[in-house]
Amino acid sequence: MNSTLIVQPDATLLSILFQDGIYFIPDIEKNKQFVFHGNNLKNIVFLIDIPLNQFISSPNFDSLGKILTALKLDFDDIALFSTKDYSEITLVQIIENLNPKVLIAMGSNPKDDSEFTNHSDYSICIIKDLVLMRTPSFKLINTADEMKRQFWTAIKTILTNREH
Repeated sequence: MNSTLIVQPDATLLSILFQDGIYFIPDIEKNKQFVFHGNNLKNIVFLIDIPLNQFISSPNFDSLGKILTALKLDFDDIALFSTKDYSEITLVQIIENLNPKVLIAMGSNPKDDSEFTNHSDYSICIIKDLVLMRTPSFKLINTADEMKRQFWTAIKTILTNREH
């Protein structure tokens, strides 16, 4: 004898069951802590296009340190942030979390960088009190003396003409 059991869902029970946090699955990418190198004391953010741990262990890190020293800055003054470590990061999230006065995107493209997408390398874009500049990647810059000179001139201009 076949019998079919029909169960009618209890609306009250279901509403209690589905309001409980046990069914909530957080979006891990959105809840990630912002990890960056430096202390961002002067609100100068450098966005890089390779994972942070790879950059720190490369000769490019030492080169950037020398540039900062020449500008009377150090890694405590800046935030070195990798967009490769955060695949879905947006420019707005970076600005909201790191509060930069100056943001230099070194070969790095946040997900929605529409604010300064159409700007060429080394052109300066000012949005409210934020100064943005895009440059080639640091790895590329270090391949040619002319690119190094162009980068140095742009960085010196943007960082020495700005109150920190």
